[in-house]
Amino acid sequence: MYRDGIDINNEVRDEVFGEYVDELVQEKEALALFKGKIEAFLEALEQKEKTKEQQRHKNNQPRAYSTKVPKDFFEHPLYHDLKEVIVTPQKEVIIPRRWEELQIDFSDKNRRYSGLCDMSVYRVTNRYNYRKLLDKKIALAIPMQTVLFQEIQKEYEKQIETYRFVQVSRRLMQEVGYREKEDLQSCMVFEVLEDIRIFIKGRTWVSWREWIETYKKFGITLEIFIMEKSVKKD
Repeated sequence: MYRDGIDINNEVRDEVFGEYVDELVQEKEALALFKGKIEAFLEALEQKEKTKEQQRHKNNQPRAYSTKVPKDFFEHPLYHDLKEVIVTPQKEVIIPRRWEELQIDFSDKNRRYSGLCDMSVYRVTNRYNYRKLLDKKIALAIPMQTVLFQEIQKEYEKQIETYRFVQVSRRLMQEVGYREKEDLQSCMVFEVLEDIRIFIKGRTWVSWREWIETYKKFGITLEIFIMEKSVKKD
């Protein structure tokens, strides 16, 4: 059928075909979005299982003052070298846990929650996201093997060093009679450092010189955080 020299059937056919193509494109985009959500969910689920396994491993460690630690204990991911450092907007506040120990947020794989400090933590790996989140004044987990970490290291130097000291201290606690109740339970820097001081002071069979040399292996100067006289006597 023609109208004004135009084949109406072709015109209708083209219109229908165009609508069909649009629908296919929309369906493809919807499928891609759905696939992305499924992948994010599976990734979060896998991480949750890893966190549970870490907690089970931790709960099975010797209690009281036993120094009998399983041979593979420090091979467990929870106690490997740090992958991220966590900084907070308040310098006097610290989250004394690692990123992998925080509660998973299934709606956002880059966000976790510290129940101890009642604070959300966002993992950032680039300058764009860093600036976007900086204005919100929230805690940030920054992978150490990124350009971003190198860029902000000087700005957060004191926080980073304190966070590293705390995590290394938690690791060393495992070697000298760890009891789960002695894990750090405060989010204030001065209280956390005081708890570590008390822990060190209570290990009378380890000399101050031995503590210094042990921390040096991790590139940390113990005297910067704890003075010898504060350990020997109050």
